[in-house]
Amino acid sequence: MTEREMKYSQGVLVTGSFEEGHFHQGILALNQLRMPGITPSPEHIRLLLYIAMYPEPSPEDPLKEQERQKKLDAMSPTKQIEEYNRELEIEATIPSMEATKAARDLLYLYTTDSISPEAILRAVPCYQLSETEIRNSPRLVNEGSLYWDEKEAKDMESWAAKDAKKLTQCKDCWSMLRPEVIKRRDAHKPLKKMTTFDDLRDDEIGLISTDIIAKDSWHVLYCLVLFFEKDEELANKSRQGNGYSIFLLSQFKPINSSSGMIRSDPAPAVEIVFLCYQQSENWKRQIGRKLLILLISLTSAQTFHSPALMDAISTRLLECPHDVVVSILTDIPCHPRARAAKISICEQYLAKNLRVTTEIMTRARPQPRGQRRDQIDTSVSPFSWSLPSSKRILGFIEPSSNLRSIQSPNLGTIFYVLFHLLITFGTFIKATSDTDPYWSEALHNGQLEQLIEETFTDKHLSSEESKVVKSYNYLLSKIITNWKQNLP
Repeated sequence: MTEREMKYSQGVLVTGSFEEGHFHQGILALNQLRMPGITPSPEHIRLLLYIAMYPEPSPEDPLKEQERQKKLDAMSPTKQIEEYNRELEIEATIPSMEATKAARDLLYLYTTDSISPEAILRAVPCYQLSETEIRNSPRLVNEGSLYWDEKEAKDMESWAAKDAKKLTQCKDCWSMLRPEVIKRRDAHKPLKKMTTFDDLRDDEIGLISTDIIAKDSWHVLYCLVLFFEKDEELANKSRQGNGYSIFLLSQFKPINSSSGMIRSDPAPAVEIVFLCYQQSENWKRQIGRKLLILLISLTSAQTFHSPALMDAISTRLLECPHDVVVSILTDIPCHPRARAAKISICEQYLAKNLRVTTEIMTRARPQPRGQRRDQIDTSVSPFSWSLPSSKRILGFIEPSSNLRSIQSPNLGTIFYVLFHLLITFGTFIKATSDTDPYWSEALHNGQLEQLIEETFTDKHLSSEESKVVKSYNYLLSKIITNWKQNLP
């Protein structure tokens, strides 16, 4: 469907309401203008995002309130009236909690509409895509629809609209969500020079807050992830699988390398994934699950540095409690690319836990080469990172492995990851058209069963953990029997 931005005459009521501080009324008007083929203006979307993230009022500090009351009591009646009117004037410029809720609801409605993701996401901060990335995009996108030219913006006069310009000074959507970006205006204080996001140096931002998502920005994060999902779904329909969100790709900083431009810093998004998984509310944990799957899909993009993603996830897993590790490994999908990612993540987690030196491969597309005994055929698994060999995988359960003697409070989690690694790797090998000689030999001569039997024992484990590890042993033996039946 061809889309066009709503005409000025259509959006004039929305603009007028926003300029006069009637934010809730403006959002209701914007909602009424939702119709197929008509997109809201970027200015309206930016202000909608701002209102949706606007901090709710904090509880009054009794001591501060007493101090304020003392100052008012010391004023003449005329001064008191002036101060009261000044506070009312400031409060009229601040989005109400009712307006914030309406903004969040409308953003969510946009995720369910037929409106294209770019109609909303072009108002979100991002890094510019290269011509190659646009040309190789999994779905056809108009370069003009990817970005919003700020020079063409029709400035609104309200204080909130001017303050919302901070969003355009953020580098990506992750920084837009931080607590220091949007601060609630205090009606009890005189209005000072507006601080923009540019006034904060990068090294200062980390000192301002340890939080990476403001408590009032979670709903916007949820909607952004839904838009990225929508973008990927359209890409999958266009490419018939192996699609990814081109807009999510634009959220990662590009750097120049010897092999060309790559996007190699997934850390901000990975940190958000793990933060989501640690939340008590289920809907926030679902954000983490959705974003994790989107990041794995992004490994299909030629300029996305997949090894950096595997490294970041495996490193963060080391710091996580058992239940988070279980949730993340369980949530990784079962398609070939996701299985390959899971193999790499599990292998790196175990290597780091067992102090085994691992080498994170530099980003390079697999090149045709002779098949080696201890390496998966890259023609069968053409991913943008090198998978660990079967010899490497079996090395974790051989007699010389540190796993046989390690004593760690995380031993139960280590066994869980090892269990997932063996099952995922074996399933991956089974699904390939060619066999892996080293793995097939270990299956055929019973070596794999023996090594698993010797490794998955109850040494150094609590009674409860021992039962779980024995169940891994039992399940693996059943699965191995099935694998053997499919040997040539």
